[in-house]
Amino acid sequence: MICHGQENICINNIFIIKIAVTLYTFHVALQLFLYLIQLKKMIKLLEL
Repeated sequence: MICHGQENICINNIFIIKIAVTLYTFHVALQLFLYLIQLKKMIKLLEL
């Protein structure tokens, strides 16, 4: 990772990357959750 000779820039970059990864993971989990809800609705409709 490029530090530009300053530790705080490195730490900030790592922090921003961690936030981005966390948000992306949350987004994917939410999409998966919504997909499962839709799948359950579809199964209920098929059962009827």
